[in-house]
Amino acid sequence: MQPLSQRIRQQKQIILTLYVVTLISFWGLILYTLQLEWRICLNEAKESLHHQASTTSELIHELLVDKTRILDSVRSALEKEFPVASHDRYRTHEIIQEVIQNLSVDIAAVPTERILFLDQDGILIAQNGVYPTPAYDLTERPYFRNLRDDPSRKFALGMMRKSITTGQWAFHISMPVHDAHQGFAGVIVYQINEQEVDDALDLVLKGFNNHLLVQNSSGLTTVIYPFPSPTLPLPESPLNAEIFRLIQEQGDEMGTVRISEGKKGASLVMAMADFGIFTALSKSSEATHVGYVKDPLFGSITTARAPESDIMRDFFSQNKSRLGVILLIFLTTNILFYGYYRKSLFLMMSRSDSSLDPLTHIRNRRSFEKEFHRLWLDAVRRKIPITLFFIDIDHFKELNDLYSHAAGDRVIRSAAAVIERSLCRPLDLSCRWGGDEFLAVLPETTEEVALSVAERIRHCFSIMKLKLNGRSLPPSTLSVGIASFDPQAHVHTDREWTPETLIARADKALLKAKASGRNQIVLD
Repeated sequence: MQPLSQRIRQQKQIILTLYVVTLISFWGLILYTLQLEWRICLNEAKESLHHQASTTSELIHELLVDKTRILDSVRSALEKEFPVASHDRYRTHEIIQEVIQNLSVDIAAVPTERILFLDQDGILIAQNGVYPTPAYDLTERPYFRNLRDDPSRKFALGMMRKSITTGQWAFHISMPVHDAHQGFAGVIVYQINEQEVDDALDLVLKGFNNHLLVQNSSGLTTVIYPFPSPTLPLPESPLNAEIFRLIQEQGDEMGTVRISEGKKGASLVMAMADFGIFTALSKSSEATHVGYVKDPLFGSITTARAPESDIMRDFFSQNKSRLGVILLIFLTTNILFYGYYRKSLFLMMSRSDSSLDPLTHIRNRRSFEKEFHRLWLDAVRRKIPITLFFIDIDHFKELNDLYSHAAGDRVIRSAAAVIERSLCRPLDLSCRWGGDEFLAVLPETTEEVALSVAERIRHCFSIMKLKLNGRSLPPSTLSVGIASFDPQAHVHTDREWTPETLIARADKALLKAKASGRNQIVLD
C-alpha cells in the first residue's frame, strides 16, 4: 500500500492539473472573445475617425470653394485695371470693397476675415475694411511664395498662424494676379479666421471628442480642431509632419493608419494591420490611430486622430458588465475548485483512516483481511506461492507496565515502521493485527526468501535504540512465525487451505517461537 503522504501528493497533482487545464481553457476562450470584441471596437473607432475626417474635409472643401469664387472675382476686377491697381493703394482698396459689395459678401460680420492684395514683391498693398493699409512685407508667407515660384499654380493654401493684420489665428488661401502680359503681378489672399472654422465644425461634429487636423499640399498645418487644443501638437510639430509624410507614402485617397511613437520620440512606425488586444494593452500609451481623407482639388489632407488609450478606455467602458461577469465566473470557479480540493482530500483522508491503524498508520485488520483474500485467490489461480508472517513484540506487557503506555506505543510504532520498510515490493503488505501483533503477507515468495526477509525485520528491530522524553527504553525483540502456501506443492490438499488456515499456521509457528525463548523465527 502506498504511504498516505504519497497518495495525498498524487491527489493534489491530479486536482492541480485539472485546475490548470480548466484555467487555461477558460482564459483562452475569454481572451479570444475579448480580442474579437477589441477588433470590433477598434474597427468602429476607425470608421468614426474616417467619418469625422470626411465630414471635416467636405466642410473645408466647400468653404475654400466659396472663398476662391470671391477671390476670382476680386482678381478679375484688379486685372482689368492694371497697372493702375498695382500702384494706387486707394484704388486697389476701392476695387476690393466694390467686389465685396457686388457679391453681397458680409465680411464685416466676421471682422477678422480679410481680403488682401500683395504686389509682386510680397508687399501688402490693400485690404478690405482698413485704409490706409500698412505695407507689411509678406514675402516669406507660403501662400505668396508658392504662387511666385510656380506660375502654373491656380491657388495656394497657407498655414495656420497668427495674422499680422488682426493678431488672430487664421489661415489663408490665395490666387495669382497677372498683368496685361500674363506676367506675375502679385496675389490676392483670403484670410479665414480659425475660430470661425472651429465654430462651424462644432455644429457638424457635435458628439465627437477626437482631434482633427487639416494640412496643405506641403504638409503645413492649416486647421486644428478643437481650437485651441491643449492636447493636439502645435502647427509646427514634427509629429504632424511625420503623419503627413506617412500618409503621402501610403498613396490612398482615404484610409486609416496607426502611428506608434517610440519612448524617446525619435522614431514613428506606421502599421496598416489590425493589432490585437495584447499589443494595445502594451502600447496604448504610445499609439495613435489616424483616419485621413485627401482633397483632390486643393491637395489638402484632413486627419482625425484618437489615442489608442482612449479607444481602450471606451472598450473597457463598453465591456465592463461582461468583464464583471468574467471576474465573477473566475472567482466562482476558483471557489468551486478549492472546495473540490478540500473535499477530495477529506474523502481520501477518511478512506485512509478507515483502512489504516491510527497508531502506526499501516493497514488495520479489516483492510488487511480484504486485501489478503484477494492476494490468496490470485495465488491459487496463478499457482504461485504466498507466505505469511505473524509477528509479536516480546515481553511487551512487562514493558508497558514498567514504562507506561506511551512507551508501549513508541515501541509499537517502531516495530510497524521496521516491518513496513522491510517489505520492498509493491504487493507486499502488512497490518497491525491487534495489540502488539502484526501480520505481513508476501505474494510470490518462497520459504527461503521469506526467512531472509523475516530475519532482516527481527535484526533491525533488535538493534534499535528507542527513547521517550529523553529517556532510553530497554531493547525490544520480535518473535516471528512463518507459514507458506505453494499451490504446486499442495496440489492435492488445496481445498483444505484457506486464508484463515495460513493465518492459523503462522500463529502456531509464532507460539513455538515464543515457547523456544523468543527473539527468533519459526517456520511452520
